[in-house]
Amino acid sequence: MTTRRVYIQEASQISIQEPLSESWMKSPALCREPFARAVDPPFSQYFAPNQMRRSTAYLKRALAVSLEVLKRCGIEHPDAIITGTCFGSLERTNGFLSQLCSNKEEALSPMFFMQAIHNAVGTSLAILTDTKSYNTTYSHATLSFDAALLDAYMQMQLGNISNALVGAHEETSAIHFELFKKCGYVGIEGMAPYADISVAMMLTAKYNPQNLCEVAGIRLCYKPSAEKIKELTEKMLHVAELESPEAVMTGVNGNPANDTPYLELAKRLFKNKPLLTYKNLFGENFAASAAGVYAAAHILKKETMGSIMVINRTEKNELSFTLLKRL
Repeated sequence: MTTRRVYIQEASQISIQEPLSESWMKSPALCREPFARAVDPPFSQYFAPNQMRRSTAYLKRALAVSLEVLKRCGIEHPDAIITGTCFGSLERTNGFLSQLCSNKEEALSPMFFMQAIHNAVGTSLAILTDTKSYNTTYSHATLSFDAALLDAYMQMQLGNISNALVGAHEETSAIHFELFKKCGYVGIEGMAPYADISVAMMLTAKYNPQNLCEVAGIRLCYKPSAEKIKELTEKMLHVAELESPEAVMTGVNGNPANDTPYLELAKRLFKNKPLLTYKNLFGENFAASAAGVYAAAHILKKETMGSIMVINRTEKNELSFTLLKRL
């Protein structure tokens, strides 16, 4: 059976950069704070006043960036809506748990719970776009987006769907920042800020020279050895009919505990190749890999990148590899 090619037609973001824009490619906003909130667009362009009052910032970001991508692509009803998130809405989760304690588990408002659940984004998008097709949410910690992307990629290769709206959305909070700081996950001097992120992209099986790039391969790995990673990388490149990557986008964020495996792996497999990072621009969070794919797709399309992304200076338990190919 012949598999179909998969392309990223459009992609956008709401983060600590200018929202729904690629201005970061020429004039990136630099955040020196260890904890930062997203720069929100004017939500009134996307929602009625009553919708804005009921929704959290997390939900409004996720819906706005998704609706913007659908608008740019001219698609009203995608064949699939696939979402990745680790925590869902932290604000609503905290509100629900606080209400649970203060009211002694009685007389609870359903609104906090309804907007806290992980699939709130997917269901809200289905309602707003009147889409009754495949709709699912992945919640697999830092691999949530990668699992969502892999789902869409496999279904499109098999011919089950022709396009898919894939998103990754993560909300931060001061409370969780302090908790993760104690764990050494964020807040280390010199590392990328812990920040909100919301990314949406439209995948399509239809070739168009206006597409951003081709998704040429995806692999998810658990505790892979260096040899296994080398084997998977070479196989992906071979299938994509590429000899070697022109550049390698990494998850380096300025925290030595996080960066060392990436840099050591790059020395073994990608010697003399430009190593890039995106977390210094978009921040660290559990959906950060979506920002990496988003940034790489636009870099390939425009064939340019800022020097701030070049680092050139693994033994992580979980790794994902997404191979993007210029059209």
